[in-house]
Amino acid sequence: MTFEITPISTFPPTLEGAAPPKFIQFQWEGVNIGDQRVATVNFTGEIQATLSVDRGRLTLLAKNNQRAAPSAAALTLAGLQPAVVIPNHVILLLHGEGTDGGTTIFDSSPYNHNPPLTQLALTTSTTQFKYGAASLFFNSGSGSYVDYTPTSEWEFGAGDFTLAAWVYPTAVDATRRSIFDYRFDGSGSGTSWAVDFTTGLRFQVGVTTAGGTLFTVSAGSLTPNVWQFVAFVRDGNTLRSYVDGVQVGSTSGLGTAPVNPRVLTSTVRIGRRNDGGQNFSGWMDEVYINDTCLYPNGTTFTPPAGPFTP
Repeated sequence: MTFEITPISTFPPTLEGAAPPKFIQFQWEGVNIGDQRVATVNFTGEIQATLSVDRGRLTLLAKNNQRAAPSAAALTLAGLQPAVVIPNHVILLLHGEGTDGGTTIFDSSPYNHNPPLTQLALTTSTTQFKYGAASLFFNSGSGSYVDYTPTSEWEFGAGDFTLAAWVYPTAVDATRRSIFDYRFDGSGSGTSWAVDFTTGLRFQVGVTTAGGTLFTVSAGSLTPNVWQFVAFVRDGNTLRSYVDGVQVGSTSGLGTAPVNPRVLTSTVRIGRRNDGGQNFSGWMDEVYINDTCLYPNGTTFTPPAGPFTP
């Protein structure tokens, strides 16, 4: 596999984010689905990166906390000129596709969190789904969940972010049930970010002000046995919660405080609280985490009409 470095004058690539940067992504036509070739290339004096090909998409992941972007710009692969696709902020994307009862939970984000760190009693299911032909089935009796290693891409610092999913809860009751959870102890101050619900939704973000501060949006509710699109964002100084495209609650005052960073005991968990219990019951589809605010200003929006794309 050979790569030719050629300049692009109309669309110079940049690295996304501060140190460590996220990635630059190149995409082109004509690469076979499922191609998993990997190569390494040096941009002289600036960056060393791993180039991975996955289902027709080439992702360049920056290494060594490099801040500078390459000055030269594109790659030619097998004689095909790629188009540069930047930026791409997707951290996790679970389409939930698979066979009924399947145990492969696949992340389609450019970060390729495959396989998960831990997976307990979580399966794909064709009984219910919003898009595609399957979704993720969480059996609360079995304590279903999936964990991911909390590496640097999950840490949003003082930046915006979005947590979103289509959910079909079979239980909306007095039992607290978790959707997203990234905390490192049982207290509120030990939370980076989390979403759970009883009869009402709760979105929590912990920030590193003096002594630690937990911001909570307790507003909105879910309906059992129906698909609903939920989204939770940090929008600068404000946290916002949405159900089916309508803001149901918000709270301000975060300022520029960074979100609590990871510690050794934390994991990124979907479907169950990190310190045990509070199991989600039902199905989730299109589970999505992004390090930008997709839904700002409390503005009503139309929920996605199809699957998310990386």
